[in-house]
Amino acid sequence: MSKQHPKRGFAEACRNKLLNIFRQKKAAGATYFTITARELHEQIGPGYNSGKFDQYPAVSDAMYKIREQHTPEDKPGVHEIIYSPPKRRGPNLCINYDLSCF
Repeated sequence: MSKQHPKRGFAEACRNKLLNIFRQKKAAGATYFTITARELHEQIGPGYNSGKFDQYPAVSDAMYKIREQHTPEDKPGVHEIIYSPPKRRGPNLCINYDLSCF
């Protein structure tokens, strides 16, 4: 059995958590949801908050990837980037997601 690299496992955990949050918010009647990389990181849980590596790039990449994968071709700006750090990755990355795409 091959062991998954911890950063890849963390990125997958981020994507799964984000999709679960979207489902919950949508079920509660929300149409949009805004989140920062810091907020998502905090919601992943203590198992990934060990500080062994800088996790904000993985969180940011997961947020961008979800945005890209769930953007209809006819609505390219549907998920608004509220704030993007200078290098695109970091705790202050903030994206407003349109939940109708999920």
